Amino acid sequence: YGTVTSVHLMVGRSRSGAACAFVEFAQGPDAETAMLTLNDKYEIKQGAGAIRVNKASAQRSKPY
Repeated sequence: YGTVTSVHLMVGRSRSGAACAFVEFAQGPDAETAMLTLNDKYEIKQGAGAIRVNKASAQRSKPY
C-alpha cells in the first residue's frame, strides 16, 4: 500500500492471542489506502475474524 517507515508490534499474553501493531507510512494517502482496504475485510487467520485497522489517536497524558 506504500512505503512503511516503522512498525511497532505489541503482543500481549492473552489466551486469545490478540496483538496490536502501529504501522507508520511515508505518505498519508498510503496509510488511508491501507485502512480502507484492510479494515474489517482482512483475516490474518481464517475464521478468526477480520482485523481492525484505524488511525492511532493522539496520546493523552494521565492526571496522576
